[in-house]
Amino acid sequence: MHITTETITPQIATTWLESNTNNRNVNKLAVDQYASDMARGYWKLNGDPIRLGTNRLIDGQHRLMAVCKSGVSIESVVIRGLDNDVFNTIDAGRKRTAGDTFGLHGETNANALASALRVINKYNQGRMWWTSSPSTQEIQALLLEHPSVRESVRFCGSFRIISPASAAALHYLFSSVSPVSADEFMEKIRDGRGMDMGEPEYHAREILLGHKQRGQKRPTPELMAIVVKAWNIRRDIDRSGVDLTPRAVVFRLRLHIVDRRIESFPVISD
Repeated sequence: MHITTETITPQIATTWLESNTNNRNVNKLAVDQYASDMARGYWKLNGDPIRLGTNRLIDGQHRLMAVCKSGVSIESVVIRGLDNDVFNTIDAGRKRTAGDTFGLHGETNANALASALRVINKYNQGRMWWTSSPSTQEIQALLLEHPSVRESVRFCGSFRIISPASAAALHYLFSSVSPVSADEFMEKIRDGRGMDMGEPEYHAREILLGHKQRGQKRPTPELMAIVVKAWNIRRDIDRSGVDLTPRAVVFRLRLHIVDRRIESFPVISD
């Protein structure tokens, strides 16, 4: 077995991929994420090796494909001379998450912080209904762009009607419009105090509680969309000074089906 640190160019990556036989199915999303990290300069030499056996690539196909896709050379540890049958022993452990990384750096509520940043990123990209997620490196960069999300995570730590991370992401996005209004609105959604039946927060809370009490597990973006719709109604009421009937509020909170597809995720009102 021979271990080196080498520069992996797209040409080298292409050559090694030619010996990529009987490997895992390609995860296109992983390749795209790695390529994005490489192109943005997020990719780091972290000691995770590319493993080569006897005339075959054992481990590293996604990284090598990302090198080819990005056109960027990377530094990597390379291990040569492994027995081909070690393949089944690789990647048997749990992958480190962005929450794990934040925790190692001393962040409190690390998992909720990472999850909130994922949601904020999806909303800003208009991809709330998508299941894709940014890489750990991208999430770390997002925290540098949105440092005050830490305050939202702390503020929403006791949420149960929706997850604390989802609530924190919404609180942060609402706070970009009005910090005071965001606090008041999310407190009503969380606690249910000081409301009457004409308020959008009351009806949004009733819908969310109904799902929980009936044991209906709804997709997270669907629950968040109800809260955003309630925020938008509240903003409309505060601007116009005209209250809506409970029936009108409930109608506006519904998620409608358009051409057999759920409607677009609502845009947060100023």
